[in-house]
Amino acid sequence: GHSSLASLLGAVPPPFAPTAPPIVYEDPEVTKIKKLWTWFWVCLILAIPTFGAAAGASAVLFFILLYKAWKLVQHEGIRATADQAVAWCFIPSWNLYWLFPAIVGLGKELNATLDAENVVADKVDLEQAKWMIISLYASFTGVGLVAFIVLWILYTKKVKNILTAFIQANK
Repeated sequence: GHSSLASLLGAVPPPFAPTAPPIVYEDPEVTKIKKLWTWFWVCLILAIPTFGAAAGASAVLFFILLYKAWKLVQHEGIRATADQAVAWCFIPSWNLYWLFPAIVGLGKELNATLDAENVVADKVDLEQAKWMIISLYASFTGVGLVAFIVLWILYTKKVKNILTAFIQANK
């Protein structure tokens, strides 16, 4: 039955017990990629008060993401291994050429892998990737710096999104 206190409450429904929020599991590799992206952004923002010094850290984080993406697309007959694709970007003079295969070529490989594995994600805009590199070269004259930074952010975000889409699709 009812207690003597029940008459005091009248028709008030009983309180609901709080429910625990659902536990959402995120793949540790996705977490690492998201952290790389976050620190890429933080360092890029810190480049403003440090007069560009922190942009070097952003570049390192970018090449880590580039390496992970190249590892993802490895297959028979590919142009370069992940090690080669990133390392050859640091060879003086050669890197003026190699940035195109390393960045635009990665975009082609990522797009082809998205199609081959039926993974749903926005594809890399190859023209945008080319213009990112061209604006990088122009940024040394000061002309293309803003364009380069904007295109760099867009490209890096796209690579991050594709990497996380592949990891989540292959679980």
